[in-house]
Amino acid sequence: ILRRRPELRRRLWDNAGRLYHGLEALGFRLGPEPSPVVAVLLETKAQALAFWAGLTERGVYANLMIPPATPNGTSLVRCSVSAAHEPEQIDALCAAFAELRGIAATPGHRACGADLAVASAKTSRGGG
Repeated sequence: ILRRRPELRRRLWDNAGRLYHGLEALGFRLGPEPSPVVAVLLETKAQALAFWAGLTERGVYANLMIPPATPNGTSLVRCSVSAAHEPEQIDALCAAFAELRGIAATPGHRACGADLAVASAKTSRGGG
């Protein structure tokens, strides 16, 4: 496919750069360089869960990564882009992250319904 349609590789990397630099401009901590899979690093597991749920509520599919599946106890949300994404879709993804950035900036911030589930789960486990 790449031999017949080399523009796909260019478009993939354009989309990866658009997402990476868009999130970087919003002040998110990201992986070391642009790639088709962009990791947004978050401070706590609860923050990552709330952030992931907020994205889901906004129609964004992302992967939630929390310990023990992550190195050094980090928590993150990963987004993947492809050559099939339109620039407007990447911009909408960045807009969803912008709406939710208070979760990343302020531990304990309650910006979406998932926060109640996190608090409820902690209480039911006795985790306060």
